[in-house]
Amino acid sequence: MNFEDCIKKGLIKREPEAESWVKKEINTAERFLKSARRTMEIEEYNVAELAAYLAAFHATRALLYAKGFKERSHMCLGIAVRALYDDETLRDYMNTFDRIRELRHGIQYLGWETSKEECEFVLSFASELIDIVKKVLGIT
Repeated sequence: MNFEDCIKKGLIKREPEAESWVKKEINTAERFLKSARRTMEIEEYNVAELAAYLAAFHATRALLYAKGFKERSHMCLGIAVRALYDDETLRDYMNTFDRIRELRHGIQYLGWETSKEECEFVLSFASELIDIVKKVLGIT
């Protein structure tokens, strides 16, 4: 699937008010990251990884909102960001985001178990992604 397919299927849509939602998305990403860290401390790795994924998801969605779009598909989110931003670092992060999205799907819907190491990776990734998104969007 590509960006045009996502638009044709209504999975990515123009949203006139989306830009006003950017800071809220960053705040939501940071709250999920904090929850993921706290959950990691009690060794609930599956739940911590899900929260870390949501932190990455909301940070990524802030990028989409900044360009005046909203999403109706986790898969199309990464596709849209790669299409809307000419940034090699973001493209690399979206490739990792897609792999983590698949892991999240497995945990949430297929009963997969995660490891401490995988959870630590997803937490680290989400933290880095939030920082990069804030830099790209000029948010302090």
